[in-house]
Amino acid sequence: MKTVRQNWNYEESLDNTLTTLSSNLSRWNKKVFGHVGKMKRRLINRIGGIQRAQENGKNHFLEKLERQLHKELADILDREEILWLQKSRKKWITQRDRNTRYYHTRTIIYKRKNKILKLRNNEGTWVEDQEELALAINFFTHLYQEQGDTTQLQSSRSYPMIQEDVKWNVDVMPTMERLKMLSLGLGSSKHLGWMAS
Repeated sequence: MKTVRQNWNYEESLDNTLTTLSSNLSRWNKKVFGHVGKMKRRLINRIGGIQRAQENGKNHFLEKLERQLHKELADILDREEILWLQKSRKKWITQRDRNTRYYHTRTIIYKRKNKILKLRNNEGTWVEDQEELALAINFFTHLYQEQGDTTQLQSSRSYPMIQEDVKWNVDVMPTMERLKMLSLGLGSSKHLGWMAS
């Protein structure tokens, strides 16, 4: 939420603000979370190097560093678990074990199911020939794409500006007293949101 607040510009158009926000959120994601697989491999290699170095003799500094790296690795494994949970689109497993192979398999199965294997043509017959399917898929994939330079989406509508006193309270939860006052103020010809005409 903090990143969104910092990057939201009330002076710019909605289209420009969303474009800027999107690129800033992508940068934030890479900076905060990074690439889980690379970080995991790097930590495992560092721990392995420390363990090989300690075969020659114990070193207090290396033992402390190894404990710290194991904590970081546990955090990375948790992130990896969440990543695969999100990718697999399945419910959280109650045991919450680090069975990332399961989630990886579920994602691969989902991707296989999400393929177009046959289409019905204008005559009503099913077409399974991969070359014909590829032509149809290619046609619909590129149907609504612009040719040449892409330009910013320009909206012909103008959006009303949010009033200053309301702008900063958008994410504030209403109090019970305010809700009670609003609900008691409803008449028989009114409902929440808009007045009946």
